[in-house]
Amino acid sequence: KRGKPINPEKLDHALDFISKYFTKRKTGFNRIQTSFTLTRIICRRMDKYEFVSNGELIAAMLMSGYKCKPATKNSLNCHFNVQLVNESKIKELLNPKY
Repeated sequence: KRGKPINPEKLDHALDFISKYFTKRKTGFNRIQTSFTLTRIICRRMDKYEFVSNGELIAAMLMSGYKCKPATKNSLNCHFNVQLVNESKIKELLNPKY
């Protein structure tokens, strides 16, 4: 089954989010968080859009220079060479307490 075409606005927003809040690992892959998990984190933290597809996230990660491996054989989800993403830290950065 084929998914919907990638939405350029959502892709741009995901690229911006990735550049601000994600960090590349020096070695290896983050095998705890899949592309699906990272998609959910972005969706919960985006103010303008409520949903970024797994495909849009994968495309944005590849465009941002991250490496990708299938999470499991025949999986649509990927692991990336990204540091473990701390959603609480992102929430603090987006909503600083003064």
